[in-house]
Amino acid sequence: GDSGLSLVTGGGDAGHTKDAAAPPGCDLSKDPKDSAPCVVDSVGVFVDGTSGADSNDGTRAHPLAHIQAALARGSMRVYVCAGTYAERVKITAGVGVFGGWRCSDFSYDAASVVSIAPTDAGYAVEIADVADGVILEDLSVAAVSGTAALPSSVAAFAHGSAAITMKRAVVLAGDGYAGTSSVVGSNYAAPQAPNGNPGGSQGSFGIAGLPPACTCMNGVHSSPGRGFGIPIDPVTARLATAGGPPIAGKAGGAAGSGTCGAGGTGGDGASGVAGNDAATPVTAGALTAQGWASSGGGTGTIGGPAQAGGGGDGFNGAPAGEGGGSGACGGCGGAPASLTTGGGGSIAVLAFESGITLLASALTTGTGGNGGNGMAGQVGEAGGTGGMGGVGVACSGGNGGNGGNGGASAGGAGGVSIGLLYLAKTVMAPSVDVATTNAITLGAAGTRGLGGAPGKDGVAVPAEKQQDASSL
Repeated sequence: GDSGLSLVTGGGDAGHTKDAAAPPGCDLSKDPKDSAPCVVDSVGVFVDGTSGADSNDGTRAHPLAHIQAALARGSMRVYVCAGTYAERVKITAGVGVFGGWRCSDFSYDAASVVSIAPTDAGYAVEIADVADGVILEDLSVAAVSGTAALPSSVAAFAHGSAAITMKRAVVLAGDGYAGTSSVVGSNYAAPQAPNGNPGGSQGSFGIAGLPPACTCMNGVHSSPGRGFGIPIDPVTARLATAGGPPIAGKAGGAAGSGTCGAGGTGGDGASGVAGNDAATPVTAGALTAQGWASSGGGTGTIGGPAQAGGGGDGFNGAPAGEGGGSGACGGCGGAPASLTTGGGGSIAVLAFESGITLLASALTTGTGGNGGNGMAGQVGEAGGTGGMGGVGVACSGGNGGNGGNGGASAGGAGGVSIGLLYLAKTVMAPSVDVATTNAITLGAAGTRGLGGAPGKDGVAVPAEKQQDASSL
């Protein structure tokens, strides 16, 4: 019977060369299987993966070995005989690719399966920016499962193409690859003593406590105050100083002035502000001309550094005084948890702004990958303890505040499991007949990743026969 399939440009019908006239008895409007006179050298190029060679001329008597080699010949029809073709096929011009032929004589046989089944990750068939029509008939198209580099398994992907028809096709996607979960880095070296961060220096006879060096890996920290030094040591003879400089509008611990317990002890530094958690995830992913990308979870921000303590006052007793202790370092802000990634999808047919028709075909998907789990950020570093005053009569420096905790990351979206996923902004929505709809078999969608804080879980995704990507 008539197929009703034709290429949309070039002045010809389904799959004939643009320059050649139909030979006697050949009806180019029919499926090739229903018009044997069309299965000749003047109409198409022939492929036999077992006995062919890409150095051949591509005639029925001397077929090529690979489908991609046949496409490079520029014919509008490619006849492929039974076998497994472990190659990824990319179509960039209007063509009809027809399977179901016996290799012995290129007569039609529905049981002569042509399988396009690459062994590496990626699209088994890609149709890229084709203005003319593309017809794929009597083909099995299978993609392997996703990998870390290519998380989604997509058997057939069309983008920017006008009119694609798949008839009597068997399309199989593998499993999606699991998303990557967060890890927590560090903004400070551990261990540091005492209390996880440099403490203040003790004053002594005639010497003020000198402030320790504070170090955060991102270079943002405050400086402890210096203890009071007495006149016998002109180099250190000065008032105690405050911790500083101010960070995020909060001053460091005040300098001590007076007797211990009555203003002479250095003031404690303020604690740092916690970092922000990641934004709440809202989409499952995005379909573009580059393919499907599942949404990962966002990351938070680094915790704020704490203020350092102020220096303690000294004691001016005879014959010489004792120096006050210095303030201690404030804790560094905690590092945020790293980004998560979404689980890879399992998608039989993916179409971005491409007109596509599915007839009498069967689509099978695997399991979507689970989204990566988020984590809470690193706990802010504890502040140090202020240095003691000399022999207990001079005043101690102030303690450093605790650093703010790092922000939490969000979970990644689960991997979809969808027979036909499309985005049709400028073209008609896909057309899928009842026979194909009834022959779509789905695996399970991947689970969404858990967030590192309440309300930050990844987006849950469906297992659907057909889905508009704009609603995910």
